[in-house]
Amino acid sequence: MEEPKRRGRSTSSGRAGMQIKRAISSKLREVWKYYDPHRREILNKAKRKEFKRKKDGTLGKAYNTLYLCNKCGLLFEKVQVDHIKPVGKMPGYPYKNTDIAKWIMGLFCDEANLQALCVECHKEKTKQDIRKMHGKEEEV
Repeated sequence: MEEPKRRGRSTSSGRAGMQIKRAISSKLREVWKYYDPHRREILNKAKRKEFKRKKDGTLGKAYNTLYLCNKCGLLFEKVQVDHIKPVGKMPGYPYKNTDIAKWIMGLFCDEANLQALCVECHKEKTKQDIRKMHGKEEEV
């Protein structure tokens, strides 16, 4: 008896390909987060030092390190470095016609494509970027 022909990929190789993709993507983003000099420069430009106030209201010698959000203009203890032109997700590893090198070059870009945003502004911008990538119109 002849075996039926299989269509597409087997589920085990597709699952393994996705695991490899996630592992590579995760490690590259980690390297970018900790070692990219352009990212560090953006954080240094956004850094502001504010002196702590004592209980009596006078300024003390110690200071807080705060960061300026490029979108809302407020100071925050934590900011996230955002790509102005979105990098998106890493292209599918096991599939044809993927340009992983282009994605990596987008991740490790120069300072002109980076900005410091507070967590809320970064979430909002990421949602807008995802909508644009999927071709949905912005809701007003």
